[in-house]
Amino acid sequence: MVVDGRRIGRVTLESAGEPLLRGLLGLLVFDLLGAIVVVALVLVVARRLTGHITRPLTNLEAVIRTAREERDFSRRALPCGIAEIEALRTDFHALLDEIQRRDQDLGRTHAALKRLAFRDTLTGLANRAMLESALLTALGGDAPDDERTGLVYFDIDSFKAVNDTLGHATGDALLKGLASRLTGALPPHALPARIGGDEFVVLVSPVASEEELRGLAAKLDLALHAPMRIGRHVFYPGLSIGCAVSGEARMAGAELISLADRAMYLSKKQRRRAGDRTRWEEARADVPEQEALEDAR
Repeated sequence: MVVDGRRIGRVTLESAGEPLLRGLLGLLVFDLLGAIVVVALVLVVARRLTGHITRPLTNLEAVIRTAREERDFSRRALPCGIAEIEALRTDFHALLDEIQRRDQDLGRTHAALKRLAFRDTLTGLANRAMLESALLTALGGDAPDDERTGLVYFDIDSFKAVNDTLGHATGDALLKGLASRLTGALPPHALPARIGGDEFVVLVSPVASEEELRGLAAKLDLALHAPMRIGRHVFYPGLSIGCAVSGEARMAGAELISLADRAMYLSKKQRRRAGDRTRWEEARADVPEQEALEDAR
């Protein structure tokens, strides 16, 4: 120790550093544990917040995937408490509703176009396009070699006279009535088609023989020739019918139609020579209606 420039003595301080060191280490451990607890709390809260946000987004993503991949527009995302995501969910549901309406409209339009493409608009029977498609399948390469395809081709005798005398509305009603009878008289595997004004074709595949096909044609002739009441008249339809069966060799559908058409015209010539035709007469009040078609349009 120095006083007024003179050294008067020496003071030595002695103390153990362990308590201080222990205090510093304790403080460090406490701070470290506090930091760990804070970090853990932050992670737990962050995870809960993340789940609260991601769960509705994941659910919405699943709905979007279902709509895109499975074209199922009926599924809806679950509601959530986050205003921004809830607004997104609501807007997306409105979009799904619009897509679903348009998809249904497209389905109805497609069905209507398909009917127009493959169905006769007056009678509801198959048209020529559908008949040719069915013939292509029946006569195609996948069909067994021993399987036969048959056609019954017929038209209405003197049908032009019906239109000219009684009007086209009556002629249309006659066609619709015959088409209804035709459908009811056929086996399930037969396809009836209207391919012209008064020309009808029945595709039968498979058919065992020409005799079986002629038996079916006779049955159709009997069913279609029965008296039919249309408005104030009773009709006695006359039909010219021809049949054709595919041979062992492969043939095109047009060739089979041509064969049946020629057979029908041979029948028509014979019926003309015999004076056979479609007849009608005024319906008497005491004659019961065979078939009421006044509402046919």
